[in-house]
Amino acid sequence: MACSHVLVVDADPATGRRMRRALQDTALGVREVRALEDALAALDGSVTAVFSAVSLPGSNGYELARRAQEQSPGLPVFLLWGGFDTYDERRAREAGVRAGLRRPFSTDALLALLEDAIGPMPLDAEALQPEEAPEESLPIGSIEPLEAGALRQGADDALVPPVGDERLASFVPADYDEIPVVRIDREEVSVALERAVLAVFPEVLEALLEKAATGRGRLGRLIEGAVARAVAELLPAAVEQALRERLDEDGS
Repeated sequence: MACSHVLVVDADPATGRRMRRALQDTALGVREVRALEDALAALDGSVTAVFSAVSLPGSNGYELARRAQEQSPGLPVFLLWGGFDTYDERRAREAGVRAGLRRPFSTDALLALLEDAIGPMPLDAEALQPEEAPEESLPIGSIEPLEAGALRQGADDALVPPVGDERLASFVPADYDEIPVVRIDREEVSVALERAVLAVFPEVLEALLEKAATGRGRLGRLIEGAVARAVAELLPAAVEQALRERLDEDGS
């Protein structure tokens, strides 16, 4: 097979890392670029497929797919979407997009799309070698005896185990290879973290407004006063209009 790379076009470097992990047992490599023009410049005989984010700096994945088809007809182009990005099937079809892949994508879903586009996956020679199962052992000192009363009765009469030094990564979905780090510097906040925050922002804002409107704080009083003034101004006119319509109906 002449082509040996998958081109990933995304401003979020985590996408490339997930792609490498998914293709680690194949002979396909991964090349990463961030923008449309860089992606077009990277299209050569070694690229077997393109995976692009729907949103790109200064452009989008649909435009990339259209220009990629002009430059390399028949090259499979897939669009990655999720969060605030949406996948427009009609627009994708017109641009020559092969299919959309929703984030966070699984290894099986990725391989299925690639095999459908390019045929059986080329396997890495090292991946075909049987591996010896490593002996599992717990590090010395990793187990500490429970202190007396470590298991206590909770408010719901259920036993609550003591909270130890468990890694937070144990509770993160397997599709994510690291825990996003929140930094004060705006430019260092990852794109993935921004998408996660924006995904829950509407619900959080709605809950805050509901609490403020029903509470007795300053904002609640302001909302209550605005509603009272609106009712006082609009209600008489609405009643008068309703009476006028009723009289017109009775007269007719």
